[in-house]
Amino acid sequence: MRREYDDEEDGDTILADDLSMCDEEGNGSGNQNNITSSEARLVRRSSRQYKHFAYFLLASSLLISALVATVRHFGHSRLFADTGRSSGGGSWWDNIWDSGRRERENGERIRLAVDFLTRHGVVENVGRLSPYPVGEIYGGQSGEDAVTGEEEDGSNLIYTAEYTTVLWIAALDSLRIAIPGEYASYEDGYAFVQRYVLALFFVGTGGFDRWLYKLNFLNGHECNWWSSFNGGVLALGLGCDDDGDPDGEGRTVTDLIMPS
Repeated sequence: MRREYDDEEDGDTILADDLSMCDEEGNGSGNQNNITSSEARLVRRSSRQYKHFAYFLLASSLLISALVATVRHFGHSRLFADTGRSSGGGSWWDNIWDSGRRERENGERIRLAVDFLTRHGVVENVGRLSPYPVGEIYGGQSGEDAVTGEEEDGSNLIYTAEYTTVLWIAALDSLRIAIPGEYASYEDGYAFVQRYVLALFFVGTGGFDRWLYKLNFLNGHECNWWSSFNGGVLALGLGCDDDGDPDGEGRTVTDLIMPS
């Protein structure tokens, strides 16, 4: 700022005072800018910290989900691991995201399977279609019944061959064939009965532990449950008619050839 005065000395003094005021005003504005800049840096630092925390929570959630899915997946497949059969309980990736949907669906399939098998007399003793505490034997205990779990009070449970097969066909079988509905006739559920009975034959006779050759049981359609030996000269397992799909759909098992 410039002012003109008649008195040279006074003019110099006032001009100096004006310049000093301008300098003080300038410094004051600079200090204000410095404060504003510091606050901005603090906000940006806090924002970065919140982002890092959010990323940490997301990574932790994904890790926990992966661990839960792994436990589910291997828990489903452990029972039938010896057959080489892939679990129908859902893939490892599906178990991360299904949020219990597959478990609810399997529970309903098990209920329908037990209802159909009981209603049509495929399994006469209803007690053998559910796990039960050790010591409570229904209709005799087969050699393939095994202690496989615990109740809430810590007592051991027995899984019968009949119940184990229900679990497989309803929840673990990768083909996931249709389970007959509540009002289905025996004829409507014949494909289900055929698969269940033949799987029960494998489970009930110790197929998991006692069969030296699994003969491809529990893999694919029943018509594929056989193996060839001696360069294809000898075939052991199941044989089917020629009707229906070549992969087995709609075909009926007609032969059971086992080693003596």
